[in-house]
Amino acid sequence: MNERDPIRNQTIIAEKGKVSAPEWTKKIIERNRNLWKNKSCCNFEDHLNFWTNEISSKLNRLRGDENINPKFSIVVPAHNEEEYILQLLESISNQKNNNGGIEIIVVVNDSNDRTAEISRKCGAKVIEYKQDKPYPPVAYARQIGLEEAKGEIILSTDADIIVGENWVEKITQPIMEDDNVSVTIGDVNHYDGKLLHPTLLNPINKILRRCEIVFKTNKGLVAFSNIATKRQNIIDVNGWPQKNVAEDTILIRRLISIGNPVITNKETTVWSSGRRSMISYKDFIANSRKGGDHFVDKDGKLKITR
Repeated sequence: MNERDPIRNQTIIAEKGKVSAPEWTKKIIERNRNLWKNKSCCNFEDHLNFWTNEISSKLNRLRGDENINPKFSIVVPAHNEEEYILQLLESISNQKNNNGGIEIIVVVNDSNDRTAEISRKCGAKVIEYKQDKPYPPVAYARQIGLEEAKGEIILSTDADIIVGENWVEKITQPIMEDDNVSVTIGDVNHYDGKLLHPTLLNPINKILRRCEIVFKTNKGLVAFSNIATKRQNIIDVNGWPQKNVAEDTILIRRLISIGNPVITNKETTVWSSGRRSMISYKDFIANSRKGGDHFVDKDGKLKITR
């Protein structure tokens, strides 16, 4: 498979995708890509164990006393995310401040790779389940994570995201300081992609996200995979909407109905893989009509991930 082939699997994307992001983000991505590029190497497991042990040590310090409920719960749905989950957990483990304990819950949906194993090695709490009935996997996973969470404040994000070292502190600050704030929303920037280069795509998504908050117009065209709210708030609006698409957008609308939204500053911006935009415009439009997220899987086939 050469670089001009129209079909690219996740590994090729991980090796070839040009990164457009801050230096601290690039360092995490480079370390992750180098690890998986050498997956067949005899030292792969040693390198993997060394990194997961590093992350586990830092996450344990962030979690604090297991006998005391944490202040914050970070809920992450994951489906075959072994090549991305380390980036997320590494970035979470680098948080500078911790006012009350942080737990990470990775809800692994019907995966057949090492996502659950790696997440456990890193010290995250892992919930695994099989898709044995017709429910919307991502929305269902988010709801399972919510029900398991012990924290007063829930942070919701995705498995292919990288967060900054002040993320937890800054995105939760408005909620902790003002009872009238029902949800905080941070921007989601892509660090690579094909349909639109991140330098063009990210500003467009930023505008669309704000239009949705103010005018409720975008019909789920942008992701709200960087939010924080009180656990009770989600319960008060009947939990995560069990929809195949735009469950995050619908939740935002419901949370706005019970309080004020706050768009947080650039310190809360997270960086997401552009893997879902690594296909052609034609394929993207055609497959988006089927519902859910689609991207090229390891066999070179477009795959529904929701």
